[in-house]
Amino acid sequence: MYEKDRTLLLVATASALPNNLSCKLLDPSRVSEAISVIHGGYINVIPMRSIDTGSQYIPCTHSADSYSASVTQVMWCYISYEPCLVVASSVGLQVFECNGLELKFSHPCNDSPQDREHFARGLANPPGDYICVGNNSGVIRLFGMGNDGNMIFIDRKQAHGSPIADLTCCKQLLASCDDAGIIVLWSVTPDELIQWAEINSYGSACTSIKMWRGLLVAGYGSGHIRLFTINDSQREVSLTVEVCAHAKWITAIDVAPESGYILSVSEDSFAKIWQISKGDHTTVTHRFSSQVKDCMLVGGKFLTLSGSLFAVSIYDSNLVQCFKM
Repeated sequence: MYEKDRTLLLVATASALPNNLSCKLLDPSRVSEAISVIHGGYINVIPMRSIDTGSQYIPCTHSADSYSASVTQVMWCYISYEPCLVVASSVGLQVFECNGLELKFSHPCNDSPQDREHFARGLANPPGDYICVGNNSGVIRLFGMGNDGNMIFIDRKQAHGSPIADLTCCKQLLASCDDAGIIVLWSVTPDELIQWAEINSYGSACTSIKMWRGLLVAGYGSGHIRLFTINDSQREVSLTVEVCAHAKWITAIDVAPESGYILSVSEDSFAKIWQISKGDHTTVTHRFSSQVKDCMLVGGKFLTLSGSLFAVSIYDSNLVQCFKM
């Protein structure tokens, strides 16, 4: 189904972080414009389309005294029709202008005592120029655009007792998961985040989540993938499919919106593709797997909306392996 494509070379190796590969898919009609992989306090950015554009190695520092931060997650999105690079780290939330990397907005997102380490983790971009970010205290913050065109703080909510692991959204619906395995569903409004459902833990961390056509796809530290059906109007969530997908921690989940393919990558060195089929009953079928021998995979993303191309990042390696149909 897939075959190995080109191998991309990073400036520095990938850190052992879940969801440690992001893609810049700002033009949905084409292949991802770039990918990013985190190395400590730096972000490796590799162009995917133009050979004339060089790779970037971007430091993330605290503006006050320029010490290096620990980056946890990266996201590209549009804010007020401008492409932005959004970074979650031990500094908090930072929003950069995409090309010149000028800092447009920052917030510490800190709810820890003064002498305690803190970090932001989990990013989402609901429609309406909103940004949601989680942190190690289990708090989620909502930011939006003010009347003057600058980003402003809107709301702060805590529904988790453990550090936020990942966020995802579909229209005005937001989902958050944490290191204890709990998932919370929210509605995003112009004034606040409204919690309306909670999915109990299955005994291991929930590391990565995505939404697709009324389904929430979640990857767990136990190696399971679980699909939950979301009934937004009835405010109900139910477990629909459970897959024993990997032998070790799942470190990233992605869904191709046009095809319903699921990409799962794991510490067990396997990248796997699954097909969601929706009918009278929702089913998940295994379609493809590839092993990167003796390597721990820490990130994976589809690079097209159809899922015809994907890439995986490898812990302590400066290589990103691409696969194509």
